[in-house]
Amino acid sequence: MFKKLNFYTLREVVPPVFLFTIAILGLELLGTDFYQLVGIIVDRKIPVKVVLEMLYLRIPYWTFHTLPIALVLGLLTGLGRIERDLEYRALITSGMDPKKMLMPLMVLASFICVVNYYFGEKLVPKTLSKYNELISRYAPEQIDDKEIKENLIYSHSDGTIVFIGKHDKTRNLAKNIMVLSSVDESKESLLLARSAYIDEDSLTFQSGIEYPVLGDYYDSIPSQPFESMEGLLSLDLINSLKVPGQALERYTPDLQQDIKRASEWGQNRSETAHLLLNLHLKMSLPLSAILLTLVVFPLSLWGGISRGYSNVFLGLGLFGMFFGFLNIFKSLGYQDLINPVAAAWMPNLIFLTLGFFLLRRMPR
Repeated sequence: MFKKLNFYTLREVVPPVFLFTIAILGLELLGTDFYQLVGIIVDRKIPVKVVLEMLYLRIPYWTFHTLPIALVLGLLTGLGRIERDLEYRALITSGMDPKKMLMPLMVLASFICVVNYYFGEKLVPKTLSKYNELISRYAPEQIDDKEIKENLIYSHSDGTIVFIGKHDKTRNLAKNIMVLSSVDESKESLLLARSAYIDEDSLTFQSGIEYPVLGDYYDSIPSQPFESMEGLLSLDLINSLKVPGQALERYTPDLQQDIKRASEWGQNRSETAHLLLNLHLKMSLPLSAILLTLVVFPLSLWGGISRGYSNVFLGLGLFGMFFGFLNIFKSLGYQDLINPVAAAWMPNLIFLTLGFFLLRRMPR
């Protein structure tokens, strides 16, 4: 009986979750990305192949955001039908604990959680990087103008380390710069500059000194003073200097390396708050599927609450409330007004508490 109930519950929920995923994903790709690309296509005559590649590269990003809301709407639709057809009341009358229906749904939510974690950790950073490269090539004006964080050490996956002491937004000018890059496995090069103009894909250094080769011995390091020098850094490295950015744009090992290096160099928490917050968002965001399920399950089985089109509005309202809390705490965490770790996990804690409260009060 219990296995039949599990199968029946999933049979009612999985199809609407799948359909909502396809529908929302299509709306986001066509209504957001393709709409923005239409002007670029007309003005710049971008090849159709490039446009399709851009849309393809956005699928993992939008899938990451689509799965939780599709799960919410699917649960409200499937479980709402069970309640409307009085099947839920029949189960209660037969003496079965209604909370047993929650187990297969938690399995489904856990599966979505794992998928979202994989997307956020492996696919989204890679595809966003390629997408930004295409946008910078065909429509650089579409790239968001984010502020560069001062007095923070940035490291890149290729081993390059960049430090910027001051940033003048009005002039797009960086001051007091250090760039340490690897020449080969045993040698490094060091560049120190008073200032640098930040272009789309390069830094033009002014008034500095370069040490082309740093080996194991620092007794006599050859140096080369310069008045102006263009440093060709990769586009994704320059973009990584800009904050707050999105947690999904960075790999977890890169964030961990930046935080560790900043700690070793004596930087305080306020200077690394955005890195710490983004690191924990990489873990907390995928768990939203489980926490939303805990809240939606009892609500969907309350008589009349998910009838007609009200399930769609209820689902969008719950999803909006979760990400409303998320944006509030993210803003506070980025500014180090509250602990960045607490800011990343606070929306989850709020919905976890709300979920257990509703489960205790669900109709019997």
